[in-house]
Amino acid sequence: RFGYRFFADVETRLLLGADMLDSKGEVLEKFRFVQLRIGEVAESDLVAITAAPIYMDTSQCAVQDKSAEALSPSYWQLDLPAGFTLCSQERRKQQGAEEDVLMYSDGLSHFTVFIRRQFQMAQDETLQQGGSMQRGNTLLRSEAIELNNQLYNVTVVGEIPEATSRKVMSQIKPVHMP
Repeated sequence: RFGYRFFADVETRLLLGADMLDSKGEVLEKFRFVQLRIGEVAESDLVAITAAPIYMDTSQCAVQDKSAEALSPSYWQLDLPAGFTLCSQERRKQQGAEEDVLMYSDGLSHFTVFIRRQFQMAQDETLQQGGSMQRGNTLLRSEAIELNNQLYNVTVVGEIPEATSRKVMSQIKPVHMP
């Protein structure tokens, strides 16, 4: 998981800002109040919040009976970081190939794993290739992985450190071969 640094007003204990930090302490994302008025607020200054929340509430997973146990059996077993749970999964056809999509969250951050079977075996050096890129706190990592003499393209996208994505990818095991 990424680290956080919080800034609060000493007197009111009001959160004024937060930084999301990578493993080197570099800031990936900042949150700051740029204007703050403490005291009475005129009714005309209040804005009703009607939009759906933008965070993923993992309690919704269990409420909607989508906990890891309640979901139909997955074809894949992953070694998850502590606190993460399976929130949704689906199998879909993309350009004639089946792709499994597994989404995990801990309530603060989330990541999605895409697993797609390849129909032709690649050269050995192709299996070693992979890549990743990061924009702010969002990482995309993709690799070709061979399991039981079958090649799969595995992609992880989400708000997790690169080391965590590598661990998730290295621990993928087929439960039932699709």
